[in-house]
Amino acid sequence: MPAHIRSFIAIELPPVMQEKIQLHTRQLRQQTAAAVRWVTAGNIHLTLKFLGEIPPTDIERVRAMLAAEAQLCRGFVMTVGGLGTFPNSQRPRVVWIGIQAPQPLFDLQQRIEHACRKLGLVAEERKFSPHLTLGRVSRNIHPEQNRHLSQTLLDCRISSLGEVQVSQICLFQSELKSGGAVYTPLFHAPLAK
Repeated sequence: MPAHIRSFIAIELPPVMQEKIQLHTRQLRQQTAAAVRWVTAGNIHLTLKFLGEIPPTDIERVRAMLAAEAQLCRGFVMTVGGLGTFPNSQRPRVVWIGIQAPQPLFDLQQRIEHACRKLGLVAEERKFSPHLTLGRVSRNIHPEQNRHLSQTLLDCRISSLGEVQVSQICLFQSELKSGGAVYTPLFHAPLAK
């Protein structure tokens, strides 16, 4: 077993929604392929907490914590839609699809953040902003490419893609490979019914 495991806690999207996102962003991905590293459909998810490199003993503690916290939260529905960028449209670094999230999603994320802090894991500095990362802009982008990318993103409209029923959360292992990240589910924690 490795000395440390790169991991995160997330909500998986059903394959139907992942495919719908790919379909609605196909033209955008083709127009901007030189400037953006696009996430494959199967890797699109909603991150609740990035854990980073942690020892296998912490994985077991996180697994137990997730099982307990998940049972304190009921399942909920979230709506997927809307295109955006971080930090802003003039200097995009991350391209994302939005989540219109109900309060239970924020409550769940805060419970996980608080429980991770109690386990001694690194606290997140940034405020939780629910989104689905679609792609990351190249660090070496030329200013002219950046202007073109910004305009292309501003011109692209993605309305509501539908709802997702959330009934569980997942602990993932993330392995960085030459062809991109590989995410492996380590544990699923069902939410209360």
